[in-house]
Amino acid sequence: LLEEIGLGNRMSYMIAQRLAAQGNVTAGDGQTTVTDSVDTLAIRGSEGMVMNYAKCCHPIPGDPIVGHISSGRGMVIHTDDCNNISDIRDNPEKCVAVTWDPEVEGEFSVELRVELENQRGIIATLATTITGAEANIEKISTVERDARFSIVNLSLNVKNRVHLARVMKRVRLIKPVSRVTRVKSRKVKKTIKSTLGIH
Repeated sequence: LLEEIGLGNRMSYMIAQRLAAQGNVTAGDGQTTVTDSVDTLAIRGSEGMVMNYAKCCHPIPGDPIVGHISSGRGMVIHTDDCNNISDIRDNPEKCVAVTWDPEVEGEFSVELRVELENQRGIIATLATTITGAEANIEKISTVERDARFSIVNLSLNVKNRVHLARVMKRVRLIKPVSRVTRVKSRKVKKTIKSTLGIH
């Protein structure tokens, strides 16, 4: 068990919680049996343990989530409907039930896709609107869809789903903006090196 914790295959926090939750129950024949009743782990954003937020689905407080125990990476938090964990979602050895603590702290990365009409200064207007809603822009890129319309991909920091909804509502009010969507559950590309003869 200590070796597994040391290798990062199991998380000390989860093991401690599991051990603390074990209770002695007396069976009808007088024998004592041990029951394992582990509650859902509440994520606060400041656990002080090896924890990452998945870059494929960008979970934020308010999203239904699941914890994936990843070898060497600790726990990786995904949204409940993320395509990248659909195959292991019900495997208790690889996934654990988690939820957001009501007192969750910090800022969380999220991606938005904004479709808008090309106008002079529209990117500046978009950036001002987002920062005005107290969200921080990490990354921004633009792709021209045609001569008239462009798609702006944004990476933002928000506090939770309510904060994100407020940001999206403000962006929708910009006249040239035709559509705003949250980018979720992007499929991670897996490179199979063996097929390329690379070892």
